[in-house]
Amino acid sequence: MADGGHYQGSEGTRQGIYVLSPSGRLLASGNALRPGEALALMDRGLNAWKVLPWAARELDPRARGTQVARWEDSFPEAGLALRITLRELPANGDPSSDRRPPANRNHAWFSRDDARAFLPEQLAAGERGTLPHELFARLACLHLVDAVHGQGLPFAPEELEAGELSSKILENEAGRLRVSFDGFVRMVAKGPWLLGANDWVPNAEYPRSIALKLAGTASYDTATERFTSFELIAVGHRRGRTQFNGRSGPDDAGEMGFVFELVREGPSSKVSPSFVDLYRKFGATWVTDI
Repeated sequence: MADGGHYQGSEGTRQGIYVLSPSGRLLASGNALRPGEALALMDRGLNAWKVLPWAARELDPRARGTQVARWEDSFPEAGLALRITLRELPANGDPSSDRRPPANRNHAWFSRDDARAFLPEQLAAGERGTLPHELFARLACLHLVDAVHGQGLPFAPEELEAGELSSKILENEAGRLRVSFDGFVRMVAKGPWLLGANDWVPNAEYPRSIALKLAGTASYDTATERFTSFELIAVGHRRGRTQFNGRSGPDDAGEMGFVFELVREGPSSKVSPSFVDLYRKFGATWVTDI
């Protein structure tokens, strides 16, 4: 299918948008980077669909009744799903300063038990807690990654040099909690790949580091055992590059920030995290391997 698309059988990337009929007929494709271009591409696909004979629209009978496992099958319905926005920040810390326009998005998933671990063991006002190390490592190593301009690389647990995320109950009014978070993280990858054989093995060694401060607030309903609001911000300094993240070299450095917030309801709410296939390496046994 992809060989017939916009790259025409090249041996490189197949990245882009592909519009297909259930029968497998390619209707349109392209690597659209702007919203208007993506909409135009989908319109071309829709117009091609409208002129297809009915017989060419139908699903191949050999595919009927088959099920294909997807990462979205592990979406934590009763847990905590976060949308991440990451972007570069001005070096002087002035939010009104000019900054480079690219930003990127990702997601982070936590089971019900994971979500509860973001809170102190006791839920009275004034109580404090610390996110368990293995869970903090998953948050940091897989999600605090420089991917502003493209696909970054995760950090291995051994590359998490220091860090923690603390919580404090600010208020407990009839089971409705207000919570604050604060913390920090420092990760350093000296170059060798430490996460085993998977889709992310780079083509070379890429020394890189990131050091961030974390702060946030959340609301939690003890009756439903769900977060009703969640915002965690991480800001700090990054250095180095990876194979596909658009940086210039090992000394490329700058300030960047991340915002974690509850996913918005809609078709994209179950988009899986970039490194969901590595979750099990960080103790997330509830994620089904595919």
